Amino acid sequence: MQQIVQGNPKYQEALLENYGKNLQQSVAQEQNKMIGRIGVQPVNLAMTEEERKKHLQQLDDASAIWQALKEVLDEATEMSVASAISDGVDSDDRHWRAGYAQAVTDVMGTLNRYRKV
Repeated sequence: MQQIVQGNPKYQEALLENYGKNLQQSVAQEQNKMIGRIGVQPVNLAMTEEERKKHLQQLDDASAIWQALKEVLDEATEMSVASAISDGVDSDDRHWRAGYAQAVTDVMGTLNRYRKV
Protein backbone atom coordinates (compact mmCIF):
# COMPACT_ATOMS: atom_id res chain seq x y z
CA MET A 1 0.00 0.00 0.00
CA GLN A 2 2.81 2.39 0.92
CA GLN A 3 4.50 1.77 -2.45
CA ILE A 4 1.25 2.54 -4.29
CA VAL A 5 0.82 5.80 -2.40
CA GLN A 6 4.45 6.87 -2.83
CA GLY A 7 4.59 5.95 -6.49
CA ASN A 8 1.36 7.62 -7.53
CA PRO A 9 1.12 11.42 -7.09
CA LYS A 10 -2.52 11.42 -8.22
CA TYR A 11 -3.37 8.93 -5.49
CA GLN A 12 -1.59 11.15 -2.93
CA GLU A 13 -3.53 14.16 -4.21
CA ALA A 14 -6.82 12.24 -3.97
CA LEU A 15 -6.05 11.15 -0.40
CA LEU A 16 -5.20 14.72 0.59
CA GLU A 17 -8.34 16.05 -1.08
CA ASN A 18 -10.51 13.49 0.71
CA TYR A 19 -8.83 14.33 4.00
CA GLY A 20 -9.59 18.02 3.45
CA LYS A 21 -13.22 17.31 2.60
CA ASN A 22 -13.62 15.11 5.67
CA LEU A 23 -12.07 17.79 7.88
CA GLN A 24 -14.39 20.48 6.47
CA GLN A 25 -17.36 18.18 7.03
CA SER A 26 -16.32 17.58 10.64
CA VAL A 27 -16.06 21.32 11.29
CA ALA A 28 -19.46 21.92 9.67
CA GLN A 29 -21.02 19.14 11.78
CA GLU A 30 -19.64 20.66 14.98
CA GLN A 31 -21.02 24.08 14.02
CA ASN A 32 -24.40 22.56 13.14
CA LYS A 33 -24.42 20.70 16.45
CA MET A 34 -23.88 23.99 18.29
CA ILE A 35 -26.54 25.78 16.24
CA GLY A 36 -28.98 22.93 16.86
CA ARG A 37 -28.31 23.03 20.58
CA ILE A 38 -28.73 26.78 21.09
CA GLY A 39 -31.03 27.56 18.15
CA VAL A 40 -28.83 30.21 16.52
CA GLN A 41 -25.36 30.50 15.12
CA PRO A 42 -22.98 31.42 17.95
CA VAL A 43 -21.94 35.09 18.02
CA ASN A 44 -18.25 34.30 17.71
CA LEU A 45 -19.01 32.55 14.40
CA ALA A 46 -21.62 35.05 13.24
CA MET A 47 -19.80 38.36 13.82
CA THR A 48 -16.35 39.75 13.44
CA GLU A 49 -14.87 41.94 16.15
CA GLU A 50 -15.66 45.03 14.08
CA GLU A 51 -19.28 43.99 13.57
CA ARG A 52 -19.68 43.37 17.30
CA LYS A 53 -18.24 46.79 18.11
CA LYS A 54 -20.53 48.46 15.57
CA HIS A 55 -23.63 46.82 17.08
CA LEU A 56 -22.64 47.54 20.67
CA GLN A 57 -21.99 51.20 19.82
CA GLN A 58 -25.65 51.45 18.82
CA LEU A 59 -26.77 50.67 22.38
CA ASP A 60 -27.54 54.11 23.75
CA ASP A 61 -29.38 54.94 26.96
CA ALA A 62 -32.71 55.10 25.08
CA SER A 63 -32.33 51.56 23.72
CA ALA A 64 -34.78 49.09 25.26
CA ILE A 65 -32.24 46.30 24.78
CA TRP A 66 -29.61 48.30 26.69
CA GLN A 67 -32.08 49.10 29.48
CA ALA A 68 -33.02 45.43 29.88
CA LEU A 69 -29.40 44.29 29.80
CA LYS A 70 -28.34 46.97 32.28
CA GLU A 71 -31.17 46.06 34.68
CA VAL A 72 -30.21 42.37 34.61
CA LEU A 73 -26.52 43.09 35.18
CA ASP A 74 -27.23 45.69 37.90
CA GLU A 75 -29.54 43.25 39.67
CA ALA A 76 -26.95 40.47 39.48
CA THR A 77 -24.31 42.79 40.92
CA GLU A 78 -26.56 43.96 43.79
CA MET A 79 -27.62 40.41 44.66
CA SER A 80 -24.07 39.07 44.65
CA VAL A 81 -22.78 41.95 46.79
CA ALA A 82 -25.68 41.55 49.23
CA SER A 83 -25.10 37.82 49.52
CA ALA A 84 -21.35 38.28 49.94
CA ILE A 85 -21.80 40.57 52.93
CA SER A 86 -24.64 38.64 54.56
CA ASP A 87 -24.17 36.75 57.81
CA GLY A 88 -23.75 33.00 57.66
CA VAL A 89 -21.64 32.96 54.50
CA ASP A 90 -18.29 31.23 54.90
CA SER A 91 -15.07 32.86 53.76
CA ASP A 92 -14.68 30.89 50.52
CA ASP A 93 -18.27 31.61 49.46
CA ARG A 94 -17.86 35.28 50.35
CA HIS A 95 -14.75 35.56 48.15
CA TRP A 96 -16.48 33.77 45.28
CA ARG A 97 -19.55 36.02 45.50
CA ALA A 98 -17.45 39.16 45.71
CA GLY A 99 -15.47 37.97 42.69
CA TYR A 100 -18.70 37.36 40.80
CA ALA A 101 -19.90 40.88 41.63
CA GLN A 102 -16.61 42.30 40.37
CA ALA A 103 -16.82 40.24 37.19
CA VAL A 104 -20.32 41.54 36.44
CA THR A 105 -19.13 45.09 37.14
CA ASP A 106 -16.23 44.53 34.74
CA VAL A 107 -18.66 43.32 32.06
CA MET A 108 -20.65 46.54 32.47
CA GLY A 109 -17.44 48.55 32.15
CA THR A 110 -16.49 46.69 28.97
CA LEU A 111 -19.94 47.23 27.47
CA ASN A 112 -19.78 50.92 28.32
CA ARG A 113 -16.37 51.18 26.64
CA TYR A 114 -17.82 49.63 23.49
CA ARG A 115 -20.78 51.99 23.73
CA LYS A 116 -18.36 54.94 24.05
CA VAL A 117 -20.27 56.34 27.05
